[in-house]
Amino acid sequence: MPRSPLGLVAIGSGVLLKRRQSHMVTAEENIRSELVDLDPIARAQILKSIAGDELRKMPFLGSSE
Repeated sequence: MPRSPLGLVAIGSGVLLKRRQSHMVTAEENIRSELVDLDPIARAQILKSIAGDELRKMPFLGSSE
């Protein structure tokens, strides 16, 4: 039975979502393994810096550039 174009789009979207989630899990594991060796203050400073960088990229939350 042939699939509809909408069905194929849904299947493709599901595959992309699973890949994205897998990539995120791997990235988080890698980041955590790098941070685990740092002292708590250094870890907090790095996480604060990264969070600030990401928030500045968001419209209406970041700088007015």
